[in-house]
Amino acid sequence: LTLLNAERPKVRFLNMSTDAGPLVLEVQLLGTKTTFAERAYQQVTDYTELTAGTEYTINLVNKATGANVATTVRATFVKGKLYTIWAKGLSAATLDAQKLSIQVSVQN
Repeated sequence: LTLLNAERPKVRFLNMSTDAGPLVLEVQLLGTKTTFAERAYQQVTDYTELTAGTEYTINLVNKATGANVATTVRATFVKGKLYTIWAKGLSAATLDAQKLSIQVSVQN
């Protein structure tokens, strides 16, 4: 990991869903989409710099079907911070607490 740009947050994607297959993360700001490469279970992308201080729309997409597979999340990232956006839960779950979802965690 390179030194942080104090003016920009860095974000990566981690797939922790055991049954969802390869997933793609899409982060969108004002019509501009940043797509994180597909990742299978327990795989993580490299960090990508984003713009700080503006709300992003975050979607989790099934690589095979192109369908959104989790409830859309909105997040604002702070400059100089490291974030992991991760997929958790099960695509086949029937209980809300176990369903596939998006989690945003800050590392520093």
